[in-house]
Amino acid sequence: MQVPVILQKVEVDRGSPLLYEEVTEEGAMVNVSVEIVPGRGRVLVQTTPLMGIAFQDAANLAVVVAANHSSVDFTGSDIIFSIQGPEEVSEIDGPSAGALMATLLISVLEGFELNQSVTVTGSIDESGKIGPVGGILEKAEAAAASGKTLLILSDENDQVIDYQEEGRSFGGLKIARQRPVATDAKEYIEENFGIQVKYADTLDELLADVRAPPGSQVVAAF
Repeated sequence: MQVPVILQKVEVDRGSPLLYEEVTEEGAMVNVSVEIVPGRGRVLVQTTPLMGIAFQDAANLAVVVAANHSSVDFTGSDIIFSIQGPEEVSEIDGPSAGALMATLLISVLEGFELNQSVTVTGSIDESGKIGPVGGILEKAEAAAASGKTLLILSDENDQVIDYQEEGRSFGGLKIARQRPVATDAKEYIEENFGIQVKYADTLDELLADVRAPPGSQVVAAF
């Protein structure tokens, strides 16, 4: 399954006496898969590119959440998450794939397929609550560009900041400035990026939205 992440690009301007760095952010999609194999109860993460500490913590927490939610006992198995990102991503970090990793693991444990036209960005806590994350607009744009039709967000991500231009005239001089305005996230994303948005507060709500139509099934390997 694919999850949107934030890609940071750093451009260094060496044309002046002072070293100047410009950091820009854009969304990108990475592939996430999970495998359950006989083992010792370990959580392993294979990433291309590298993985940060916060991402590893999110993977460990996703396994705890899945164990609490599912009736399937996998204590004697190793959980292996595999992450594949674009070449220009030097490192994957942050908690925003936590909800998706928990969902993905539960789907394998319980034997149901996920709707591949859906994606989610959100952290998850031990109780299964979906938490807010940053970079919502960039992630929405990347999800829409990749062909996803539904983006699921935490209900705490219900607002985004839109910058609206204001102009004032002083004599013959016109001054323009960008004013930050809090805007409904669902309305803004659907209008500007053409992807449907739904909010989820809990893991159960998320699972209801990401399940593939009845009749599809996946078999877990132990």
